[in-house]
Amino acid sequence: MSLQIVGITMFQRYVLAEECCCKVIITSEECDEEIAMYAKQNSRVVVAIIAQDSDFVIYNAAQYYLSASHLDLNKMTTNVYSSEELVNCNNLDDPQWLPVIAALLGNDYLSQYRLTAFHRRITNWQEDCYIPHSHLIPAVAKIVTNKLELTMSVDDMSTILNKEVFEESASDENELAIKNALKSFYLLNTPSESKKNELDEYSGKLLKAMRKHSNFDPMSEQVLVHQCVQYTNALEDLNSRSKKGSRSLNSPLKKPLVLIFRPINLRFVGILRKHQQEIPGKDSVDEYAVHSAESVKHPNKVEVSFPPFDFDLLELTESNDTTLVSEKLKIFLWAVTGKNLFTVINEESEVGRTSEQSEMERKFLSIKPKFSIVSLVLYYLYRCENILKLEDIDLFVTMFVILDSESATRMNDSELDSDLKVTKKIRAQPDYKAVHLATVFNWGVEAIGRVASVFGPFLPSSSFAHHNFFDGILFQKIFMGKIIIDKSSESEAAKTTRAAIFDFMKLES
Repeated sequence: MSLQIVGITMFQRYVLAEECCCKVIITSEECDEEIAMYAKQNSRVVVAIIAQDSDFVIYNAAQYYLSASHLDLNKMTTNVYSSEELVNCNNLDDPQWLPVIAALLGNDYLSQYRLTAFHRRITNWQEDCYIPHSHLIPAVAKIVTNKLELTMSVDDMSTILNKEVFEESASDENELAIKNALKSFYLLNTPSESKKNELDEYSGKLLKAMRKHSNFDPMSEQVLVHQCVQYTNALEDLNSRSKKGSRSLNSPLKKPLVLIFRPINLRFVGILRKHQQEIPGKDSVDEYAVHSAESVKHPNKVEVSFPPFDFDLLELTESNDTTLVSEKLKIFLWAVTGKNLFTVINEESEVGRTSEQSEMERKFLSIKPKFSIVSLVLYYLYRCENILKLEDIDLFVTMFVILDSESATRMNDSELDSDLKVTKKIRAQPDYKAVHLATVFNWGVEAIGRVASVFGPFLPSSSFAHHNFFDGILFQKIFMGKIIIDKSSESEAAKTTRAAIFDFMKLES
């Protein structure tokens, strides 16, 4: 029996793939659509889907759709969701209408907000609140069954529904939204437009090689196939700014998170597209990100940062040759800091570059491997963006030291010293400067981890394990002064960790 798990971290993927010998599938598409597609195409071997997304009731992709939130592993019981029962409960005559009705109720492609006027019109709803589904679903179903035929194509349905839903506001943009909403449910009949993008031979081999690695990041596929990047919708990043556009006084951030890490993200794109540098159109990428009200609706076209040196990324990605680690490290550090660590013997030819170890590499390699990525995050925020101060770095390093100490990991809660005791009780009113510090730090881990994934597992898997270096409650306590460490009494290992990270911070960017 195979078990497919989605929404897991790089480290969890590593454990599943390398230690448990499980097949791990990573996608840059909507994962629920990919799961439903896989289930439909492999109906003989797929018994059920375990998840918690109403879309799976509409897909009707497997014989059973089981509830993840109600799953009891001790009793091995859960709830079953049935599309047939959904049809019966709403007095519908055919389950094949469910995708159209679901699309007109609203989804990721056609928002409920966009459909508000339509919903109120067909239900005659006057109250200032959400329309109950008991009123809305029958009204939508009536429109669908009266205006459409099941034999119609998605294109024909979209044209008719555009006029029916939006009336005077009908437009090409609205019709496209309806079409995409329908396509997201009619999986097998309407292949995704993005699948039609053709890859050049090198990019195809590169993508195939990267997919073999347990730390593969789907953003790489977005860059090579879809010509775009999409970042987490951090809405708090919008809300932390005043109406005048200035940052909140409680926030240490000088600008939105997306813009803070844009230099790294664009160098990441440049590494992936280095072999396409001379091709028109490859010098920019569509960036979907939340950092202004407008950018939520439309992508920003931003210029790619190409590495100022040549390399064969396919060779680096496919090979486990230890002699290539130095080259990978130099490219990796360039992506984070923008510093070119390659030196050239023959100025007329890049072939003559040396691989001598720079001071930055030496100090970076002296850091405990599990803290390699997070130390780069701190360096970037301190040296490159000037967001963190040394005292802020000390907060993080203190947390690393505590989490890394053998004594703390061996002791249970009752045995911990009172000064180090970390309770599970979260403060009702957390300090939002600490929250913003933690947020920008974790975004950095994601951005730099994404770059590292391009080269496969050349960094230890422990450097991707979040529990090794971050604990939100612990960080809050250190920030608030609830935990004060006597650095003179730290173990030699802790002192070495602290010294190595601060030594790295002293390097000029």
